[in-house]
Amino acid sequence: NCVHPDNLPRTIEVYTAGLKGGTVMELENRYLRADGVYRWHLNRALPVRNDRGEIELWVGTATDIEDIKQIQQQKDDFLGIASHELKTPLTSANAYLQLMDRSVPDTNPLKKFVKNALKQLNRLERLTADLLDVSKINTGKLPYEYSTFNFNKLLQETISNIQHTFSTHLLIIKQSDHFEVNGDY
Repeated sequence: NCVHPDNLPRTIEVYTAGLKGGTVMELENRYLRADGVYRWHLNRALPVRNDRGEIELWVGTATDIEDIKQIQQQKDDFLGIASHELKTPLTSANAYLQLMDRSVPDTNPLKKFVKNALKQLNRLERLTADLLDVSKINTGKLPYEYSTFNFNKLLQETISNIQHTFSTHLLIIKQSDHFEVNGDY
């Protein structure tokens, strides 16, 4: 058999269902080359029907996607390593900011900056944790936290968070309507 043993059950399942239902078939599997090497292929087949709706023949392709799979794996490996390496400095920064938060009196103007830094660091830690789960990215299931929020509040917070990084510019909102948005804050 030219189909890799690990891919054979799924290949049979997809082709059987497609032939039975007369539907388009698509699947990735590995085929054995003449040199004895298995390579990944993207297979697509669709039925060609006559005027009576009967299937006369199937037209299909098997496109070699081995190189794409290898690049995808390299990307996944890189993301896994990079996000793991980010966790240590983020944890240390979080600890230092928590100490600062406890040490700075509530009356000190720096308290607001420490709170904002902690908030942004927590966001970065969540993003890094999501990167660690490469499978979520690959399946398009990276979690979003949808809620309804005031867009003006988001705009004000964003400006507040970045304003101190501009020493020569002042960001000013000339018009800002209050309206609710449903999305990931």
